[in-house]
Amino acid sequence: MSSYRSAFLFPRPGKLLKPDNGTKQLCDYTSFIERTIEMCEVSEEDDLMYSTEKGVTIPAPITDAIEGLLNRNQSFVISCKKEHFPYEVEFHFEGRLPKISFHWDQKVMSYCPPAFQADFWIHIEQFAVDCDAGYVVVGDEALYSLEGRIKSTSQGLLFNMEEELPYVDRVYDVWTRNTGDCPPPQGLNYVRSVPMAPSGTFTQHVVELTSSRFDSAR
Repeated sequence: MSSYRSAFLFPRPGKLLKPDNGTKQLCDYTSFIERTIEMCEVSEEDDLMYSTEKGVTIPAPITDAIEGLLNRNQSFVISCKKEHFPYEVEFHFEGRLPKISFHWDQKVMSYCPPAFQADFWIHIEQFAVDCDAGYVVVGDEALYSLEGRIKSTSQGLLFNMEEELPYVDRVYDVWTRNTGDCPPPQGLNYVRSVPMAPSGTFTQHVVELTSSRFDSAR
């Protein structure tokens, strides 16, 4: 099992994410943002977005530079740190699955104090609120292999879990926005659903697994 975790933010059905609304919160929370970012582009093979690994240096102030990229619908990856803890944020606007995603090493996270871990989850939740995300899908970084299984429809997200591909049991939970237009995604089995604090904007649906759930602050 991968030690890397991801949180994928998807828009509400028929809507677009509003990442520029979350830029200030992102920059205020983060202790450090690397000024060299990686641009992303669409693969002709599967119509999904991937990093080109081509570094581009953005000017200061970083908040304004990031907002400028977002306003131009540029897709890119930024590397951040909160104190000693590194993580990445990806912004994808093209292809068939527009989304924003957070990626981090869960093994490193497990050594952080519980309060730090809880604050990190609150940061992701508040960023999702600010960006008007309809869904947050939490799983292994290997969830990349699941992107081919996910469809965004006018009724919400749909998971195709029938094909025998790796990591079918690596989705841990799905958060749905409590707006009436974001039903729990079809294709997953849920063991319980609980309202999320502190915002109350999302409901967390815990996904049934065939392997042990990772240790986390949630």
